[in-house]
Amino acid sequence: MPFLKNGGLFLPVAAATQMKRQPHNTFKFQGSVCLLLKLLDDSQRHFCLTTIVWIMPAVIRGDRCNGIGLHFDRSDSQIRTLIESRLGNYENALSKSQTL
Repeated sequence: MPFLKNGGLFLPVAAATQMKRQPHNTFKFQGSVCLLLKLLDDSQRHFCLTTIVWIMPAVIRGDRCNGIGLHFDRSDSQIRTLIESRLGNYENALSKSQTL
């Protein structure tokens, strides 16, 4: 998504909330979300400020997962670089992913 100048990620609803409510009822478009991310091959946790830029409601059917799209704050360029370095080999992959 070219409008995400600072990078971002998609958070499936199961990870976004443990509540019974759907993300379109729990989260507001352009609302702020604070994340504590732990990458699979990294023991360190990374604190990130993000803004909600996409909401995929549960009513969507097919191969789409419901959840929220998050845009990193510009001060979080370190986490973007870490994620992109790990995804570099998958950039031109033919398999489906849930990346923004």
